[in-house]
Amino acid sequence: MMLKQKKICIIFCAEPEVIGQSRVTEQSLAIWARNFFELSLIAKVDTKLIWQGNGLDLTHCEWYQVAQAIYLARNKYDGFVVLHSAEQVLFAANYAKLALASLKKPVVFTTTAVQIEHFDFGDEFFGDFTNFTSRNNVLNAMQTSCVLERGVVLLAGSSIVNAEKAIHTAYTHVNLFASVDDQPLGSITLDLDIKVKRKQIIKHSSNIFPKKIPKQVLFLDVNFSILPSSEELAKTDMLVIKAGEVNLVPSSWEKVLLDFSGLIVCYGIEPVNQTKLSKKTFFLSDMTFEQAAAQAVWAYGVASNQVKINKLLKS
Repeated sequence: MMLKQKKICIIFCAEPEVIGQSRVTEQSLAIWARNFFELSLIAKVDTKLIWQGNGLDLTHCEWYQVAQAIYLARNKYDGFVVLHSAEQVLFAANYAKLALASLKKPVVFTTTAVQIEHFDFGDEFFGDFTNFTSRNNVLNAMQTSCVLERGVVLLAGSSIVNAEKAIHTAYTHVNLFASVDDQPLGSITLDLDIKVKRKQIIKHSSNIFPKKIPKQVLFLDVNFSILPSSEELAKTDMLVIKAGEVNLVPSSWEKVLLDFSGLIVCYGIEPVNQTKLSKKTFFLSDMTFEQAAAQAVWAYGVASNQVKINKLLKS
């Protein structure tokens, strides 16, 4: 007796070149999946186009759109594969992890932007490396989505990594993501034997899907960023500030930030050294920057006021 094939939705949010096209449409994406013969051996496949373009142009709006597409289709599919630009895949996966906390389906984020200079094998071994990684990552992600019970994970190479523990790596083997605690959920061997380690998927304190997102979020690094103009800040709902080497927001920024009416999230900055800002600023640490940024955007969409946002960010 043959087992019933699972139904998987591939969600596209990446550069068109990832699937060998100059411009992706809903129709061309469906044709690409239909011509990808190996996919049909794994599962019944549908596709959904969220975004295409230069990965540098991605914003928090696309994080939300990917998670929303999954949430709205949660009862239609057995699992989801998100083919995402490498530029913000960690942000998008962490946001989906929070927004889809109640989802009892697997969501596998994958990407293809692994640079050939990261590896020791040379061009002859890989041939067209972009196509190699694209096809193999999608195939591996598809198979993972069919065996994983639930949870949001990342896969680009051989390791299956919990989204909230994921970091980029440049190791000299075929793996784009690693886990900050060195404990991946599972791995894929050369013969595509997927071995998922059974590990509890951590759930957040809220199972509510976000009803909104900030209209504009600015990400600032105190080492490299210039403080935006007052006109730009007036149009901004949230600032996410990443610490520098001294774990301080520059003193020249303090007055402008004190006058800012939106939400301020500081990552890796000691609140004891920023007493003037402490009453209106959320200080996050003990997590990756991508996780902190995603958590801030998610809390903004779930909570109705500053007090509730504070509670969510501290939970």
